[in-house]
Amino acid sequence: MADATASAGYDRLAELKAFDDTKAGVKGLVDAGVTAVPRIFHHPPDPHHHAPSITHPDDAAADSSSIPVIDLRVASRAELVAQAPAEARRPYYTRDAARRVKYSSNYDLFQAPAASWRDTLFLEMAPDGPSPEEIPPACRDIVFEYTRQVQSLCGVLLGLLSEALGLHRGYLEHDAGCRDGLSVKAASETAGFFQVVNHGIPEAAMSAMLAALRRFNEAPAEARRPYYTRDTARRVKYSSNYDLFQAPAASWRDTLFLEMAPDGPSPEEIPPTCRDIVFEYTSQVQSLCSVLLGLLSEALGLHRGYLEHDAGCRDGLGVAAHYYPPCPEPHLTLGAAKHSDPTFLTVLLQDGVGGLQALLGGGRWVDVPPGALVVNVGDFLEIMSNGRLKSVEHRVVASATARVSVACFFKPYGPAASTRVYGPIVEGDDAETPRYRSFTAVEFLRSRLDGRPPLDRFRL
Repeated sequence: MADATASAGYDRLAELKAFDDTKAGVKGLVDAGVTAVPRIFHHPPDPHHHAPSITHPDDAAADSSSIPVIDLRVASRAELVAQAPAEARRPYYTRDAARRVKYSSNYDLFQAPAASWRDTLFLEMAPDGPSPEEIPPACRDIVFEYTRQVQSLCGVLLGLLSEALGLHRGYLEHDAGCRDGLSVKAASETAGFFQVVNHGIPEAAMSAMLAALRRFNEAPAEARRPYYTRDTARRVKYSSNYDLFQAPAASWRDTLFLEMAPDGPSPEEIPPTCRDIVFEYTSQVQSLCSVLLGLLSEALGLHRGYLEHDAGCRDGLGVAAHYYPPCPEPHLTLGAAKHSDPTFLTVLLQDGVGGLQALLGGGRWVDVPPGALVVNVGDFLEIMSNGRLKSVEHRVVASATARVSVACFFKPYGPAASTRVYGPIVEGDDAETPRYRSFTAVEFLRSRLDGRPPLDRFRL
């Protein structure tokens, strides 16, 4: 596809300004009856364009590229055990190392210089797991279901790690037996892009959020224009393409963006169609984020509150409510170009249309099916984890059907963005060598403006 800016007689900047001045977004073009995608939205070919996307889970597994689905019931069931009366927990309390199910406080209680403030239910699940009767009833069923899913995920990860080490794909899993012993803990490391179910956010709240934002975007342009702005200081701003004048091609979408934390907008600043549900939904997502950050902290060998409290990964919350109008020529444009998120963590709610794709192993686009909340690790968390957690590039393909999604970005904010220094968390005598240099959030965000992969700039 030719570069539109190089064509004689084509004034791209003038067309961009004319589009922006309507303050009606891409939806305004659709309402005007356009039958051809304007040139400013034409995207150049993607280098991965000719690699077929993967849509079927079996195909994904065969290609070692898949979107894991994590059932968070295991965390809630573990809390049920921990919060039960002491009389219900005592039968499982033991220091008998031969027991396959043991509940105790501090396995090294009599050896450690100081005890830790935690209790643990430990289960030896493979190769010879416990009988159902040995497991507390509160978490009996979900333990078997969850560990089976994690074993499948572990097989995929060990295959990728084997190849990364120059070994044949089955080496770590089969030759080295790395999957033979599986312990259930309250946290697990993630491949960077996954879906969560049984997360505690009511279906009614998610449906109401999507419906409210669809109503806002499908209202007459006159109702949307008062919120249209490129003033970055505004806590509520509606626009089309925040980088409209910097990106090589515009994307086929409009966005209502809300800065919700730490200093959120007043109710009067939010469009009436979505005013009430925005506060309810974001409160629910913040609670979910606390759970996820706790699990990830422990997966990284840190105390449970490290990422949330010590590192401040939940302090800043921006909500991007995206509307992708029906596109007359989906093959010419994208709903969102390939990118990674400059966040700690992103939690995405999408409707049933689909179109989100992640660039996973083998350089192939994998469809992220609707039906569950999507969580992806952001650039900041990849660097803070020293590369153990992966920030995955993703995109949204255009469609002839309108699509709505809500992305909750947990990110640096305010003074912390310009003064706080972020970098790999490497501590202790056995600490890894840092793979990235330290930086401020402002420095990192500026590095994204030239279109180069930002993580590359900070690798050592």
